[in-house]
Amino acid sequence: MENERYTGFPSQAQDHRQPPLNLQGMLVRAPLSTFFVRFEGDAMSGERIFDDDLLVIERSVKYGEGQIVLAFVRGERIVRRLERRNGEYWLCPGSERYAEIRVTEDVQIFGRVVHSITHHLRIRRLVPGAQ
Repeated sequence: MENERYTGFPSQAQDHRQPPLNLQGMLVRAPLSTFFVRFEGDAMSGERIFDDDLLVIERSVKYGEGQIVLAFVRGERIVRRLERRNGEYWLCPGSERYAEIRVTEDVQIFGRVVHSITHHLRIRRLVPGAQ
């Protein structure tokens, strides 16, 4: 029994083997400057970032117009889209319910959102009549 040998055809799936899925490798380009945070609220729903989403944040030296950034405004952590108008930078929400914030010395941009992960089953539970 120790030397059992099998005959037949090899599995066709062997030709299509891929390495195991590694989400860390896919989502994190710079491990030493990347971290995860949970988003709270509805201020970025227009950007498809929802309450309780997991955000992958990357620290950077430069932040560009149009990027979604994590910033601290008077000690409060917020996530907004960075825009430039008339030579000034603004933190813009993804919902009309919230005001834009001009970037001044009171604002510290801490990182940029490189991924947002939504748990769709959670959202489905919040919609009346959905299963």
